[in-house]
Amino acid sequence: MKFRAKIQDVEFHAETYNISQLMELPECLYVTQSLKKLHLGIPCVNLWNATGFLALKELRLHGLSSDIPQIISPDFFSKCPALENLSFSDCRLCFLVLTISAPMLKKLEIFNSSFDQVVVSSPLLTSFNFEGSDPINLFMDDKCMLEEVDINVKADGRDEENKATQLLGMLKELANAKYVVVSLDTLKVLSAARNRLKSEPSPFPFLKALKLKTDWSMTRDGWDFLLKDSASEVETSIQLPFPLPRLTRKRFRTF
Repeated sequence: MKFRAKIQDVEFHAETYNISQLMELPECLYVTQSLKKLHLGIPCVNLWNATGFLALKELRLHGLSSDIPQIISPDFFSKCPALENLSFSDCRLCFLVLTISAPMLKKLEIFNSSFDQVVVSSPLLTSFNFEGSDPINLFMDDKCMLEEVDINVKADGRDEENKATQLLGMLKELANAKYVVVSLDTLKVLSAARNRLKSEPSPFPFLKALKLKTDWSMTRDGWDFLLKDSASEVETSIQLPFPLPRLTRKRFRTF
C-alpha cells in the first residue's frame, strides 16, 4: 500500500477484508506524517511488534479479540508521540495487561471491553469514559491530570456484591477527577455494598461537580407517545427512586 495523497483518516474492518488470521498493518501507516485518525475493526490485528504511529492523534480499536497476551506490546502506546484520543469498544483481551503510556494522551474511552488489567501512566490524561457490565481492574498513575470522568457500570443482578467491590476499586484509581458523571445503574451497583459505603471515604476528594444520567434514549419514544396529543401546558416531571441530598453550592452542583 502506498499513499498517493495525504490521507488523514483510515478505517479497516474485518468484514470488508475477510481476514481470518493475524493481520500485520502496512508499514506506511506507521511512518506517514499525514495520518491523524485510524479506526481498526479487526479482531486479529497484530500490534505487538509494531513501531508505533508517529503522527496519529486518534486511534479507535473495535472488536479486538484474542486469548494470546502478545497482541499489544507494553510499550506500543509510548511509541505514539502525538496520540491524544484512544478508544476501545467490544474488545475481549482477557489475558492482556494493557499498558497505556502515550505521552500526549488526553482522552481514554473503554466501552464493553475486558482486559486482565489496565495500567495508565499518561500524565496529560484529562478525560476517562467507561461503560460495561463489569468494572475493569484499573491502575491509574497519580500524575494523570484527570478532570472529567464518565462511568456507566450496568446493573444486571450478577454477583452484585463482588461487582460493587470491583467498582469501588476502580473509582479510587480515578481520585483526581473533578467533574464526575455516573449512571443510575452505577449507583445501583454501588448500593450492593451499602454497609461498606458508610465507612468508606469518597473516592473523589477533589470533586467540583457531580452529574447523574439515565439512558433517556431507551424510553424517549414511549414518553413522546404519551404526550403527543396532550395540551401544550401539560406538566411533566421525572421521579427518581431515591431522594437527592440537600443541594448546596459547597457540596453538590447540578449542570
